[in-house]
Amino acid sequence: MTIPGFDEFSICISKAWLCDGDIDCEDQSDEDNCEGYMCGPPKYPCANDTSICLQPEKLCNGRRDCPDGSDEGDLCDECSLNNGGCSHQCSVVPGGRIVCSCPVGFNLSVDNKTYLNECNTYGSCSQMCINTDGSYTCSCVEGYVLQPDNKSCKAKNEPADRPPLLLIANSETIEVLHLNGSKVSARTPVKGSSILTLDYSYREDTICWIESRDLASQLKCTKITKAGKLTDEWIINVVQYLHSKRTLE
Repeated sequence: MTIPGFDEFSICISKAWLCDGDIDCEDQSDEDNCEGYMCGPPKYPCANDTSICLQPEKLCNGRRDCPDGSDEGDLCDECSLNNGGCSHQCSVVPGGRIVCSCPVGFNLSVDNKTYLNECNTYGSCSQMCINTDGSYTCSCVEGYVLQPDNKSCKAKNEPADRPPLLLIANSETIEVLHLNGSKVSARTPVKGSSILTLDYSYREDTICWIESRDLASQLKCTKITKAGKLTDEWIINVVQYLHSKRTLE
């Protein structure tokens, strides 16, 4: 078909490409003046009468729903090979293009072929996600409870007298914070020293870290109370400690 408005060097495109929602001409003239022609998704127009719009399930269903029969024919065989790459229903729209569709409750992913697995979408769930037919369900790991939004998880306050705390360390300080970001307590290394690494023993309520200064390093530890306060620290002689462990064994 020749698009109106082109000069003598006009470009011809298939009539099925006229007002189909895809820009096929550089000047976009194939999508101009399309009132009455556009078939909103998920409907598709007949090849020779774009005013007739068909639902995906009417394509390649063995019945001629387009006057020209463009919704049926040999092109429908393209769906017979691996279902046309579709995860659910495969159809061939008038003009020869494969179109995939999903049952009610499902949505197509960005490839327009497979159904959308919501669990693969970042942010669907904060922890665990279970994909279901047409939807998904969020759940939480042990020690957390699902929030009213059915997506996010919050730590349980168990035991009740021991609120959840966040332990953060950098080279300059060790901080104990509430989950809302408010500071509970902090520990700063000796001036000129820096904290290289940190570990925490839940069973012993003990924080240990390596404090480095010039070429010397020390392993230091401190107890942390249920309220998050840090007690006096002490230094562990690593060589002596390992020797005593070997002797005891």
